Amino acid sequence: MMLRAGNPDPDRLTRALENSVQQAQRAGTVARELLQFLQKGETETEDVDLNRAVRNALAIVESDGFGGFQAELDLDPGLRPVRANRVQVEKVMVNLMRNSVEAMRGAGISTRAIHIAIRTNAQRSMAQVTITDSGPGMDQEAAKRIFDPFFTTKPRGIGMGLAVSRSLVEAHGGQLWFDSQSGTGASFHFTLPFAP
Repeated sequence: MMLRAGNPDPDRLTRALENSVQQAQRAGTVARELLQFLQKGETETEDVDLNRAVRNALAIVESDGFGGFQAELDLDPGLRPVRANRVQVEKVMVNLMRNSVEAMRGAGISTRAIHIAIRTNAQRSMAQVTITDSGPGMDQEAAKRIFDPFFTTKPRGIGMGLAVSRSLVEAHGGQLWFDSQSGTGASFHFTLPFAP
């Protein structure tokens, strides 16, 4: 549009092109990761300590520049290990934590806190991880589409993180869902089967 106008601002044009390149690279990375996941078929699994996985995911989030929040951990030291691919489980946790941080930053919330709880879900005989933020929550329209591929509420998002996360959890035999009311934050929950 700037070029067609006949008088483009070189600095604005450069920024627009650089942003386009960054978005294309991010989309390519997500697509490659998703294709790798789908092509692998069976995933290598091991016994995973979810308490340790939470701490690893927190370290990744902070090293990626998504720190600046208070992590309230409510872990279960006696929790049995789950049977899962550790890297993929940590990827799900990292994605949920990053989404929480971005929601709180976008809303300008000064005291940012993320509560992470691990419990045994007795109804499903599985481990359950719950990540709750103190952000603005979601309206009903966003809540209906939040797991749809390419749907995003973020200005720079591509809308694949939650869709991929749900696929990863379901591939392990678990479920990923959320609770949210506008103005009260969001809670994402996922379950994973215990190791035999």
